[in-house]
Amino acid sequence: MALRCEPCIYSHVEKCVKAGATRAQMLELAGVVVTMQGGPGYVYTPKLIEALDALGVD
Repeated sequence: MALRCEPCIYSHVEKCVKAGATRAQMLELAGVVVTMQGGPGYVYTPKLIEALDALGVD
């Protein structure tokens, strides 16, 4: 999210899930990105959620 690369978001979410990260932890990450980058980071939060949903992460 910090680099604003949509394919990277999906790839990293997939790797995080394999490493045992939860949906809540990744949404917390999104909060950190928004805190650090504001609007530009916020724009990519839906991409994170789409990746979580596509991977079936609850």
